[in-house]
Amino acid sequence: MTAGLLIRLAVLPLPGTRDMAVWKIWTYNGAIGSPATLYGAGGSPPNRRLLEYHGATTTVDYPPLALFELAAVGRAYRVIWPGLPDTNALSVAIKIPLVLFEIGFLILAFLVVQRAAGEAAARWAALAYWLNPAPLFDASILAYLDPLFVLPLTASLVAGLSGWPLAAGGLFATAVLTKAQAVIVLPALALAVWNGGTAGDRIRRVALAASGGILATALIVAPVVAAGSGPNMVAAMKSLTRHDMLSGNACNLWWIVGYVLRAWYSMADLGAWVAFTAPTKILSISRVIEIGYPNPRVAGAMLASAAMC
Repeated sequence: MTAGLLIRLAVLPLPGTRDMAVWKIWTYNGAIGSPATLYGAGGSPPNRRLLEYHGATTTVDYPPLALFELAAVGRAYRVIWPGLPDTNALSVAIKIPLVLFEIGFLILAFLVVQRAAGEAAARWAALAYWLNPAPLFDASILAYLDPLFVLPLTASLVAGLSGWPLAAGGLFATAVLTKAQAVIVLPALALAVWNGGTAGDRIRRVALAASGGILATALIVAPVVAAGSGPNMVAAMKSLTRHDMLSGNACNLWWIVGYVLRAWYSMADLGAWVAFTAPTKILSISRVIEIGYPNPRVAGAMLASAAMC
């Protein structure tokens, strides 16, 4: 366990992916103003506020709880560095909550496995997670915000199976309002709540889970609505369905597809060696369709559906 923690502390100063620049913009603007207003306000159709930090600009396409959490990081950082300078210290500050949420997941995993299979199995399960390169790269090295939603999402499944449907629904809403991708676990949560008690009480458990989700959503979204940014938040969430990007530079299936396609079509001009060893660039979905391939969104929807099943 100590080795896993030391590795994480050692890599915290690394810059992370290009998304870190986006997190910094959201962190800065949430710290100097209200994070509830970061989506923008008004407009027909609703406008999307352009945020700026040290010459870089972006809009918001994440749910509100992620913005509130980054704003809290920015305000804590501002206590020590009032000018909110763009330094490695800010990168470290953004990564610290990710590691803390990882530790929370570690504790949750240990307790759940301990209850089911004993302390020895729990220690091995916790160690397998803590030293797994995937979460290490995801948070401490690359600085993706996934731990912020993975912990409440996993806790919602545990709560559902443990017969705590109200908490399960609330935790699930918390996860989705941190990162929208959490919604793919909804069928698993429904199954957990359905089976997390006696057969005669299932409808009541489902109703309580739904109530918990609605209550948590109302509490989290209320500041955004009060700021007049409700329609703008909805417009920002809709933008997630319009991203014209096959993949970023992540190590996943679509990164491989984009790499192979770009290299294949570059061979005639650059030669095979240069084409396949050149730095990989983002490939747009529209470009994939333009060169005659099916819309990757269909394949993506099928893969997501399979994951949900």
